[in-house]
Amino acid sequence: MMLRFGYCSAIFICIAPIVPGVLGLVSSAFSFIPALGLNQINLTGFIELTQWAGLSHSLGLSISSALISTYLALAVSFAILSTFWNQKRWYRIENLLSILLAFPHVAFAIGFAFLFSPTGMVARLLHLITNDLMSTQNSTWLVHDPHALGLTLALTFKEVPFLLFMSLPILQQLNVSSLLSTGASLGYSPPQTWQKLIFPLWLSKMRFPLFAVICYGISVVDMSLILGPNTPPTFAVLVWQWFSDPDLQRLPRAAAGAMLLMFTAIAMLGVVTLIEYFLLKRYRRWMWSGRHKHWIAGQPLLIILANTFLLMIPIMLIWSLTQRWPFPALWPQQLSLQFWQLEWSTLVPILYNSIEIAFISGSLALVFALITHEYHLKAKSSILI
Repeated sequence: MMLRFGYCSAIFICIAPIVPGVLGLVSSAFSFIPALGLNQINLTGFIELTQWAGLSHSLGLSISSALISTYLALAVSFAILSTFWNQKRWYRIENLLSILLAFPHVAFAIGFAFLFSPTGMVARLLHLITNDLMSTQNSTWLVHDPHALGLTLALTFKEVPFLLFMSLPILQQLNVSSLLSTGASLGYSPPQTWQKLIFPLWLSKMRFPLFAVICYGISVVDMSLILGPNTPPTFAVLVWQWFSDPDLQRLPRAAAGAMLLMFTAIAMLGVVTLIEYFLLKRYRRWMWSGRHKHWIAGQPLLIILANTFLLMIPIMLIWSLTQRWPFPALWPQQLSLQFWQLEWSTLVPILYNSIEIAFISGSLALVFALITHEYHLKAKSSILI
């Protein structure tokens, strides 16, 4: 009885705050905001939204960056898994995952910018190697590029550790060793077994992690502000800018944009399901088309991924101590603790609040997850109540 009460309480606490938010969003989108003197329901917000000149371009940037980064991350994750699973080096990778997952998205985006901006470390090294034959000063490189390529690549790098982490229990359930033995009995090499036997089973169980990744990619604001295009920005950033507009009469347009973003995210869930259906149900000939296999570069991809993460930490530390670092010098001309000394008194209460929020929310989420899991095991049912 207590377990059922705890489970229902967890479901209520997780869902209840969303209801007034959605109702407020819908009413605002239809221009019903009595506090602002808007008492008549109409479609003004949606009309203003559709009349905005860069709407389709902005929405296209969000969709393309989210979709491409999601499936690039999926491909990289599978390449790493098929190369290192159950090998000695895999346990080192597992230990590395916790560090990569703990890397904040904003910090990652800033570190990515320090690496791949036109005056970043990669550009400085290229200038040194090519003796100024490859100029970077007249291009955006991977920061604020108009096609969101840098944002797509950064999202890919950031989501690979999450997909690898979510793959751990899935592959343990699949009993990979048994599947490899079955593949060997069919005359398949280990890479062929991974691609023809393990991949379909793994992909079908990765549906919900992919849902989480693509929803984050379509709605991300912080990384898009740092790395994404500006004219126009991605649609999530555009909606955020509209909500930040001091003219509150523009709130219906912002709410209509948020509704469009929500429905776009839902549609992307359908796209993920559709891609899975076509790969595993509709066009399945690749599963039994002889011994043909694709080469998978798991080791080089892991090296690039890990080194990108590891390089960001010292570069951000050096930049935090830098007073002057002209291009194309490989080392700052002057280092100082001035910025740390100026900002530390402001940072301490912010850090305290962030740690407090993280600890409380993480602890509550852990308790709710344990209650939900225990109730699911005892009830032996996947229904909510």
